[in-house]
Amino acid sequence: MSVTPKNLPKRTRVLSKDLLFQEKHTLTDTQVDIMSYIFNAFVWAMKVNGYIILTTKKFASDLPQIGEKTLDASLRELEKKGLIRRKLVQIPSWGNARVRGIKISAEGMEYNSSLYAPTHQAILAVYQKRIDELMEQLNRKEKEPNLESEALAPKNEPVKKIEDEAEAVVSESENKAKDTVSETKDEAKAVVSETENKAKALISEPKSSPESLEDFAIKIRNRFILTSEPICNVVDGFQKDSTFYINSYGKLSMTSPKEGCLQIKSPVQANQFWKWLFKHQHRVGDIIDFNNPKILVNQINSQYKNMKLNIKNRERWIKDIILIKDKFAIRTKDENGRVFIISDSYNNPTLYDYDACKKYILKLKM
Repeated sequence: MSVTPKNLPKRTRVLSKDLLFQEKHTLTDTQVDIMSYIFNAFVWAMKVNGYIILTTKKFASDLPQIGEKTLDASLRELEKKGLIRRKLVQIPSWGNARVRGIKISAEGMEYNSSLYAPTHQAILAVYQKRIDELMEQLNRKEKEPNLESEALAPKNEPVKKIEDEAEAVVSESENKAKDTVSETKDEAKAVVSETENKAKALISEPKSSPESLEDFAIKIRNRFILTSEPICNVVDGFQKDSTFYINSYGKLSMTSPKEGCLQIKSPVQANQFWKWLFKHQHRVGDIIDFNNPKILVNQINSQYKNMKLNIKNRERWIKDIILIKDKFAIRTKDENGRVFIISDSYNNPTLYDYDACKKYILKLKM
């Protein structure tokens, strides 16, 4: 049993635990501590586009009894249960560094921290005081004589800060009241901002030299190491229920219901994964629900449609793969366009599960 360290920061000496919430979502004590800490962070943490900025270093400082691996695993589990959302947020005041941001979902807002959290009126009073200070600064700047044109630009920054902080108050109040609106103004702005950033990145991306496999792997590691979010699943050569991610040590790892979490130590396996992902870059960040045959059939068709097969020394091409009773059946065509369905000795369509279907196709591949 871990002992709580002494000399904790004042804001984490008391963490309000909602036992009913813990029981409803089957959370561990550590996960409840983290949920309570995130709620406390609403009062003092920096917010960008509705996301609270909480770095691993800040967690370690305020909750030293929770190790880094435990923290990453707990945040993944809270996100998996739909209680929080995480994303990399760009902070201009930190040199455009991209750090982890956390937003509590509507379901997570059911957590009751009212025993220790300040009231809405207290939070609003803090923001109102800050707004008043910024307005006073703005009025003083406007009264200053002989302002040069270059000095006019900073005049808008206090206004921007006022708008950002006011919007944060509105968003927070709406969340606390369990507003059923699916997207707030902050979320809409975040989507627009993210889209614009992606567009700018695509425009500014150099086209002169193609990206190498090594550069691609480094880029993916740097993107996913801070969040531990899954990279993809359903990768050729691995079990379909294996989900891949970058662990806190920057190493390629995977998790599956059968094997749990493990780091891929084999260079052959790691190289196999990176080559596959480099070839299928559209799958980065794409997690396929392999329990849904309708989604899987689209994925397997995109991979194997029109592949050339050798069936009993006859050339055939895969026309498509269809679902029959949630199983996969393979339809082929010959050079004249005639369509055949692979059948058993009784002329009934042969039905495969996902893995068996892929194995059969690769066995007949020419």
